[in-house]
Amino acid sequence: MGGFNDDERGNEVTMGDGQRTPNGGDKFNFAAAADSVRERLLAARGISAPTFADETAEPPDPGINQIWRARWEKTALAVIIVTNPDDDHVRVAAVTFDPDLADSSATVTPASATTIGISAVLWLDATQTIPLATLDAHLGNVKTPSPERKLASNELLHYQAIPTNRTYDGVMRASIIDDLKTLTYASWIPESGGDITELLANVKSSEIVQAVGVSTAEALQIKRGQRPLQPDEATMIAPLAGHSADELVAAASQLPSAVIHLFNTPAVRARITKYARATGADEITARRDCAYGVYAAAARATGQANDNELDQWRQRINQYLDTHLPQD
Repeated sequence: MGGFNDDERGNEVTMGDGQRTPNGGDKFNFAAAADSVRERLLAARGISAPTFADETAEPPDPGINQIWRARWEKTALAVIIVTNPDDDHVRVAAVTFDPDLADSSATVTPASATTIGISAVLWLDATQTIPLATLDAHLGNVKTPSPERKLASNELLHYQAIPTNRTYDGVMRASIIDDLKTLTYASWIPESGGDITELLANVKSSEIVQAVGVSTAEALQIKRGQRPLQPDEATMIAPLAGHSADELVAAASQLPSAVIHLFNTPAVRARITKYARATGADEITARRDCAYGVYAAAARATGQANDNELDQWRQRINQYLDTHLPQD
């Protein structure tokens, strides 16, 4: 759970630097808070609100004033897009759905001003630029360009058993700030580096043929860096080379920018999520494997070329996923 370390052993949680707790100190004692408050906090952070997204519909292109779920590994958070995507990144602010858990800096947009039918709390002063690849599901839109209003002090829910005059309770804020920060580190592309010819210098072509099951000509292409290396092939070769599969893949074939961009989009991610569920793979591995699979298939069909038009790569991706996704 982002924002604090909750091991429950002592019911005390140490907050992040600079965050104030409902009790006014640097630790928050959950035993002093009502159970319902804790449940609502967990629900809001875990986005256990009603499922707004229609998984059968193709998600729209991300744009300003849209509310999305951003999800990466164990971190999930609703966000509103505040600037249009740029260079496979997007500027967002956090969104929650329980005004009682907001503080005086948050802004409430009423249900009538959203397409999701409930009030949305916009944390517009808690923004981050996150990878586009983290956008998981389109939840809805804010209808009005500007937020409706900020919460008044007397509308705030205080976590103390005995209410005080405090107007800033930082539990939720600390949590969402930590989650936004975590999302900024999301990445699925292996770090590039190394020369595949050097990494495979001590591996014979015949060993690659035997390990991977390719032709002698393809084995030579792999050794020379003339053919994209798929992750499953790299896994087979790694013990022979003494290098990790990720290192071999990244050194052998850097993905074209168009392929990376398309695999960062929510439309492709929706299909990757289905692929991961069907195969039992985690989504990061599934996305990487499919991206390199598409690139390798294109190289075998047309020769290794990085300058294909975006629409051509989109068609290849759809064809690849149509072939590899189980039929409903």
